Amino acid sequence: MKKKSQVFLFDGILGFTLIIIALGVVFTYYSTSFESQNLNSLNQKLLNSYTKTQINDLNDEEIRVFFKTGKIKNIHNSIAQQTAEFYYLENYNLSKNLTKIFVDDFVSKQTNAKIVIYNISNQNNPYELFLKKNRKVSLENATSISSTKRSVIGFFNSTTSYGPYTIKIILWQ
Repeated sequence: MKKKSQVFLFDGILGFTLIIIALGVVFTYYSTSFESQNLNSLNQKLLNSYTKTQINDLNDEEIRVFFKTGKIKNIHNSIAQQTAEFYYLENYNLSKNLTKIFVDDFVSKQTNAKIVIYNISNQNNPYELFLKKNRKVSLENATSISSTKRSVIGFFNSTTSYGPYTIKIILWQ
């Protein structure tokens, strides 16, 4: 009788251990897959907002200063188009500041973000517009990465344009 109870106790402990391991594997799988879905969703929202929101829609003191000083001439430019215009005119600090004004509050505290701009001629050497590391995870060691990009073309007037420039947004956790 004593041997049967020892075998039953051993089987119970082994079964309980296997259930705990299985639950751990399932939890790990779902937590990382949901993180990836949320990261991709956030990246799409950020890219759409960055490329579709007009400068005129922003309510920020620095944006008003850009208008007053004549640095922004076309109020119908999207944020991405205006950033590309500043980049084209080699006003790199203005392109960084404008990107930071819009993106800084968009990125959650659990997410790292990097936004770059480039054209076909400097595709291998993109210019960094924005970098925010909220978690101490490098891009190379990230468990979840989302990358999107979109090309923008801007216009000074009806006959003069600049671009196309590609805006690339990378989010990782």
